[in-house]
Amino acid sequence: MTNMQELVKQLAQKAQEQHEKALKDAHEKRIDDFIEILSALYDKSAAYTNLIMAAGYAAFFAVWSNMKLLLTPLQMRVSALAMMLSLIVFVAWELTKMICTSLNLQKQFDVSQVERQQFDQKLNEYKKSERKFNVKFLAMWPFILVAAIVPAIIAASVLVYAFIADLL
Repeated sequence: MTNMQELVKQLAQKAQEQHEKALKDAHEKRIDDFIEILSALYDKSAAYTNLIMAAGYAAFFAVWSNMKLLLTPLQMRVSALAMMLSLIVFVAWELTKMICTSLNLQKQFDVSQVERQQFDQKLNEYKKSERKFNVKFLAMWPFILVAAIVPAIIAASVLVYAFIADLL
């Protein structure tokens, strides 16, 4: 009788472990799917932001160079310095993304080169580390965006102020 009870207990424990593993796997799958959605949204947002920022920088410096006669020396320096600060933050972020993408591609290549027996393990390790990195990377994006936009707004405001002051 005790052998039967022990067997039933072991089967129940094994069933419980399988159930918990299935729940854990399902949860990890949902997290992976969610991060994939976030990454896709980030990529689209970043592409749009890059286009707007590049057009904004070009427009600013075109207007700035045409307004030199209307700007005081201080206004010229403040607006140029603020926009250069914005541009430096933006370019540094883009360079960081480029470097991270290159390193990520190298990691992917490294995973593709492992032996068949180790592939699943290495792929899971890669996915786990990539997931952690993406969460941190995505969390930084709003701060970088603010750090690039605030000085740009200051620079543009100086130009607008000088233009309005000249009209009046």
